[in-house]
Amino acid sequence: PVFVRDGAIIPMQPKMQSTHESPVDPLILTIFSGDSGSCDVYEDEGNTLGYQEGRSATTHVEMKQTDHGDVTVQISPAAGSYPGMRKARAYEIRFVNCTNPESVFCNDESIVRTNQESGKGWMYDGESMTLIVRTRSIEVNKPVEVRITKRKLAGEILEIADGFRNKIARLRRVAGLINATAWPNDWSPDVLVHAEQTGNRISLHPENLKTELLGLRSDLRTLPAALDSLRVQEPVLLKVRAHLHDILTP
Repeated sequence: PVFVRDGAIIPMQPKMQSTHESPVDPLILTIFSGDSGSCDVYEDEGNTLGYQEGRSATTHVEMKQTDHGDVTVQISPAAGSYPGMRKARAYEIRFVNCTNPESVFCNDESIVRTNQESGKGWMYDGESMTLIVRTRSIEVNKPVEVRITKRKLAGEILEIADGFRNKIARLRRVAGLINATAWPNDWSPDVLVHAEQTGNRISLHPENLKTELLGLRSDLRTLPAALDSLRVQEPVLLKVRAHLHDILTP
């Protein structure tokens, strides 16, 4: 598990072999749900002692959430400079444990949903319940404001989603165990396959988030009966039940 405080903002960068492989573009900001949070992103050349002479830059990031659940992220202009500093960059902001949005804006410019893995737009990762917002390239000496308007009943949906990632992880482990030991006599029951693919369906259709979460709850109610009908050895079934004990809905 990863432990973070409410509202924590974690600066990150795209995957690369080393920090010198390519510039940090986009700058990734992973934001955990909370009323507010802030961080300072420090940068320098990375391969000289120039920082001792003040050759560095700091970017302040702040997040605030309203009583209605809407979120605003403000990225201040970079303070300072260093040789080779980028004049502009894009931002990728990841809102962890967030519902799908009603609308997304960057500097009052609408950002629409996209299925592309790069470029401006927003997408929803149903596996981790994370809203991913990507901006266009913006000059680092200009302020950036990203505003998320959440859908009604967002709080109710998050209550239903409590423990979602843990449930999906356990369901996947169990499906793998059954398939590895029961074949060719049996296979994962349909209700288990349907349940463990919930995150994939949410990614494709985030507008169905609440419906899918309620469907998962229903699947967990009927799963025990389906497991009882499996043609597997008793030790395997005992292990399956142990994995699922804490998540099955009574």
